[in-house]
Amino acid sequence: MKMIKARLYTEHKNREAIERSFAQHFSNFTIFEAAGYWKGTRENSVCIEVIALYERCIMQDIFTLIAEKINRGNDQECCMFTLEEIETFAVYSR
Repeated sequence: MKMIKARLYTEHKNREAIERSFAQHFSNFTIFEAAGYWKGTRENSVCIEVIALYERCIMQDIFTLIAEKINRGNDQECCMFTLEEIETFAVYSR
């Protein structure tokens, strides 16, 4: 099945607020903790990944809203996200 994979990269700050923002729009998502660099300085980061059956433009609009909210809430200059079309496969045990 063809789906959209979207990932948002941001500073590990106000994580609960970030999770609430995603939970308002998606019932399933994954959070990865990472080390990121912004303008040559290391910072603790999080990457939030959503794989969903949405139109690309709708996913882009939702992620833009969330990124803008994170920028305001965390007083950040930038929050980046990526979108890519993927093929998914599910393996069920029952």
